[in-house]
Amino acid sequence: MIARVSDLALVVLGVLEVLGLVGLFVYVRVQAKRRAAGKQRPARVVRLSVALLGLLVAVAFPALMITAIVGPATRADRVRAELVQSGTPATGVITEIEETGNVINRRPEVRVHVTVEPPGAPSFTSEATWAFSVKDVQTYRVGAEVKVFFDPTDHGAIAIVDVTAARR
Repeated sequence: MIARVSDLALVVLGVLEVLGLVGLFVYVRVQAKRRAAGKQRPARVVRLSVALLGLLVAVAFPALMITAIVGPATRADRVRAELVQSGTPATGVITEIEETGNVINRRPEVRVHVTVEPPGAPSFTSEATWAFSVKDVQTYRVGAEVKVFFDPTDHGAIAIVDVTAARR
């Protein structure tokens, strides 16, 4: 599975897709003209190669691009849902918010650093990354107290659920 694909890689895949489609169109047109002129069909190996190229262009490149775009978001959502369902609840304080430089569905991806304060245990710092919506930008601020769920065996895995109150 693809973890992250840069915008440049997606552009390259898109260009390959367009070139492949144009190439297939040209091949089909040339073959139609050859048949109309009464010439022989190309060898079976050539026809199979073109069919495989057509399958690659029509199915594999678009599937790869969709996976590259949607995959990271759905994986993060799945991990977050698992933490909310089976993680340990705690409160936390946002200490830092930084942009990662990635954009997912026209939303900036941010890394939120949190000091987690579990009940009856020492506090620890962790971070969560997600694509901020306009509402998130207005809600999550440095110093805000948030409700989190964390994995007791891995303090690096947290899910920020909601803002509970603002600290000043």
